[in-house]
Amino acid sequence: MFRTAFISIVTGNQLMDWFSEAILFVFGETDPHRMSFLISDRIISQLGAVVALMAITYLVVRELPEPLTILEDILYLLTGEDHDLQATLDLPREPAVEQPEAATKSD
Repeated sequence: MFRTAFISIVTGNQLMDWFSEAILFVFGETDPHRMSFLISDRIISQLGAVVALMAITYLVVRELPEPLTILEDILYLLTGEDHDLQATLDLPREPAVEQPEAATKSD
């Protein structure tokens, strides 16, 4: 909701008319009235979305370390190198919640 409101306000008021020629060239546009939309949506909002997804992923793997295996496999497919994300992200080695001890047998 914040993203949509931000883009609408900036585009409606044409608040971001910066580096017009360079940005129009990069995005293959010719209409200078789309400058504020291109900067607010395609640059600022999408960069913010990537940062938010990375933060959410970090918080999830802190609590549930199982997705780390999937992420390490994807990184291996992309780079061809093994990665230890648990050490890289400085995540705890033990589970977040300790497992209860085995129930004692009653006679």
